[in-house]
Amino acid sequence: MSLYSEYVKERENFDTVESESGFATYQIYDNGECYIKDIFVTKEARNTKLSYEMEEQINNIAKLKNCHTLIGSVCLDGFNSSKSLQILLNDKWLIYKIVGNMIFVKKEVK
Repeated sequence: MSLYSEYVKERENFDTVESESGFATYQIYDNGECYIKDIFVTKEARNTKLSYEMEEQINNIAKLKNCHTLIGSVCLDGFNSSKSLQILLNDKWLIYKIVGNMIFVKKEVK
């Protein structure tokens, strides 16, 4: 576990999946939902399906923890937010809530 992962776990109680080229943070809730907060991939590894692979890792963890729903979010003020939202929608995520500048999406755990 990297120092960053330890920090996120201690400060925000989020778990992390990591590779040399990226990371994703997530939290599993008692209601059967798993919230994927952040996914980051280095510029060199973008367009390589790494973010999809990390999502699949989290999906598998969520499934083992008896979750039924993955939740994600896009901050409209964020860099490339339109592209992020387009990628999620193309991957069968559904918009289910908009709060302020945040769009929340969900998808069934496979």
